[in-house]
Order: sequence, then structure tokens, then C-alpha cells
Amino acid sequence: AGTAIAHLTGGLFEAHARDEAGWSEEGGHRQMWDAARDAALSNPAISPEIYASLIAQRGTGQPAALFPELGQQVERLIRFMANVLAIEVFATSTFAWAEEILSDPEVSDAPIDAANLVRFIRSDESPHVEYLRTALSEIQARTLLTLDGKPVSGRKVVNDLSERGIRGMLRHRLNERTGMVRDLIRKTANVKDIDGLMREFDALDTPWAPPARYADLAPERAAVPVG
Repeated sequence: AGTAIAHLTGGLFEAHARDEAGWSEEGGHRQMWDAARDAALSNPAISPEIYASLIAQRGTGQPAALFPELGQQVERLIRFMANVLAIEVFATSTFAWAEEILSDPEVSDAPIDAANLVRFIRSDESPHVEYLRTALSEIQARTLLTLDGKPVSGRKVVNDLSERGIRGMLRHRLNERTGMVRDLIRKTANVKDIDGLMREFDALDTPWAPPARYADLAPERAAVPVG
């Protein structure tokens, strides 16, 4: 009682879900991002291939269990929370980029309204980060019990699941996402000089390296196709 864990199924998960996806006739962040895009770019035509590619990017199946002795439901819940927290933290740079771009009148047709929508979404994300961080910290401070009653360190469970999730996200950012975006541009861009467009796209690339503790992932960056 009185913990974030106790409130997860009493409203926290539900409120988070409604913030992101909307509820009934009320829109959520999904609709707000679309509204920001449509306002800034004057209702651009969105190719069906773009939506198809986003669906295809979603992982299939569940990763192998790290702690099968806890039971599938317990590990899946902790893994889900840790991964969502990591996504929320990674999104910080995306929010800053989106605000900067959408508030630029040379780029955006609605520099005030579009940027404000991003700011409103960002303000909603703050309590998401805090409740997830608090609940995961509470799990870390506890001893978990396996299906047959044996103790397992909550700290180890949370840390190991978080580490695997973060490494997967970093690997995707460094080695997969750029190639995926390049393929999408080639498939959907309605321009004659596609090679020229790709050279312009590549010239806009911003070098990025993971934190030092994940430096072993950085060399894979060279494997991303550039031609």
C-alpha cells in the first residue's frame, strides 16, 4: 500500500495508455503528433507505404526469458516497464528536435501551434517517466520470489532486463534505423533525381555515438549502407 507498484493497475497504466492512444472520442499523443505534422506541413499526403513500413518495423514474438523462474507474466511486466521508460528517455532528444524544426517559420506553416503541440505532449511525458522510474526503483529495492518460492534480487532483475532493452534500442538506432529510413525514402519519394535526394539526406546526418559504456556497439555503424 502507498507505493507506485500498488497503483499500477489502479489507474497508472490506464492513464498512460489513454495519454498515448486516446480514449473514446478524445485524442491522445498519437493524434497530436498527426495534428502537429498536418499543421506544420499543410496536410501532406501520407503514402500508404509509410504506414506499412511502420507496422513492419514492430518486433515479432517475445525475447527469450532471462528469468524464467519468475514466470512469464512477471518478467514480461518488468521488461515492458523498463523498455517504455527507456523509450521515454530516448524521446527527449526527439522532442527537442521536433520543437526546433516545427517552430521554424522557414520550415513550418504553423510555427506556433505545431511547436506547442509538441510541448504539450512533452509535458504529459514527464509523469510517465516519474511513475515508471519510481515503480522500477521499488522493485529494485525488493526481493522477488520465484514460482517455487526462492528469492531473487529485484535489483538484478530490473537491471538485467533494462540493460538488454537499452542495448537493443541502441543497436537499432546505430545500425538499423538509418538504413530503414533510406529504404523508405527510396520507395516513397516522388522525385526524379532520387540519388541526388539521397545525397542531400546523407549530408544532413548528425554524427551520434552511444554512451561510453556501450562503445562496443559503435563500430557496427560502418555496416549501414550509404550508397
